[in-house]
Amino acid sequence: MRNVRNNSRKTAVVCRETHTSLTYGEFNSRVNSLLNGLHDLEVKKGDRVAVLYHNCHRYAELFFALMKGGMVLVPIDFRLKDREISFLINNSQASMVVVGEDYIGVLPSPVDIPTVRSFICIGKAPEGMEDYEYLISSHPPQEPQVAVEEKDLATLYHTSGTTGVPKGVMMTHKNLISIATNTLIAFRVTPDDITLHTSPFSHMAPIWPLLIHFYMGGSNVLLKKFDPQGVLEAIEEERITTWNSVPVMIIQLLNYPDIHR
Repeated sequence: MRNVRNNSRKTAVVCRETHTSLTYGEFNSRVNSLLNGLHDLEVKKGDRVAVLYHNCHRYAELFFALMKGGMVLVPIDFRLKDREISFLINNSQASMVVVGEDYIGVLPSPVDIPTVRSFICIGKAPEGMEDYEYLISSHPPQEPQVAVEEKDLATLYHTSGTTGVPKGVMMTHKNLISIATNTLIAFRVTPDDITLHTSPFSHMAPIWPLLIHFYMGGSNVLLKKFDPQGVLEAIEEERITTWNSVPVMIIQLLNYPDIHR
């Protein structure tokens, strides 16, 4: 809220896929409208909401709407099979699923995910699903009044399950605040920083850069997926100053034939 008050016209999020750029004021209005829409769908504090989608400004909106509403984000990797997805949804006892239209084909049958009461589709919504953009456009941007405490559950991620079935890993708001605070101290992020997101939000790793750059009033540039050319173009065009990556990404970048361009 500090950045909305003091830097409402500063760029908060740039989505390269949809060519969308949102200021802090615009982003906050969409987040509030989304949360008010979720309340109308009877999603309440403590409810688990599974998200099956790729990096986009809409994923960031969902993240902050759920945080504001005291709801629990359950990220689902869109590369999983339907039986794996149904396990994660059932294990988390999600009452809502938000799904991109590209991933409806891997979404389990409602019979296989009995805890889910409602669905939201990002994109062209089929019958029986709420339309994400309509939900935002049809609800007011007023700040919802929800009392959220540090001890409240914020996210429910899952381990990869390489030694068995995936295990749920719960994080409270205090956990997220601690991660953001420690990272800010270690990396000295400033309001002038512009960070690039290439790792999928279904993993924990890209969440702390999102948190700290929003906290400091920096800007976030989102790529749908990692590819060397897309990264290099984003770095040049968006004037990226920070990037959270892993060794395999850096190796691909260094080996890219046109890197010197």
